[in-house]
Amino acid sequence: MASFNANNVLRRNQAKVAKAPDGNGGVYSALKYSRLLEDMATRGIKYVDCYGVDNALVRVADPTFLGYFIDKGVASAAKVVRKGMGGRM
Repeated sequence: MASFNANNVLRRNQAKVAKAPDGNGGVYSALKYSRLLEDMATRGIKYVDCYGVDNALVRVADPTFLGYFIDKGVASAAKVVRKGMGGRM
């Protein structure tokens, strides 16, 4: 994603546009394009627990959630919390 200031697209140099991190979702494309998914598969890694760093209440590698996800045989799963009034949880 290109970086912007109030008036312009920011440039890394004359030939390149500066890019901003693409948020928590950037990890997925990074895993694919770096070939780490292939590397993990060759090492026998079947599951990866991934969560946003801004989730202070996450239970890392929650055995109940991961067991349910593995038992169901799905490709991915997510826990969500409905926001309350005013957009707060």
